[in-house]
Amino acid sequence: MMHALIHEHMASIGDLCRRHEVRRLKIFGSVEQGGDFDPSRSGADFLVEFGLESDLSPLERHFGRA
Repeated sequence: MMHALIHEHMASIGDLCRRHEVRRLKIFGSVEQGGDFDPSRSGADFLVEFGLESDLSPLERHFGRA
């Protein structure tokens, strides 16, 4: 069961994914399991797969251009 904090921000997460051409986003770790996640102490783990329709490399799309 995913943590309520993720559910609360699903619309914003979806907007970010569309804006940055994210093809697939996987949430894992304690935030996915819901039980041990504490937003004041824990980080959220995401695996991101970008679409292929860009002239930027996935690294540049993730971190931005220098």
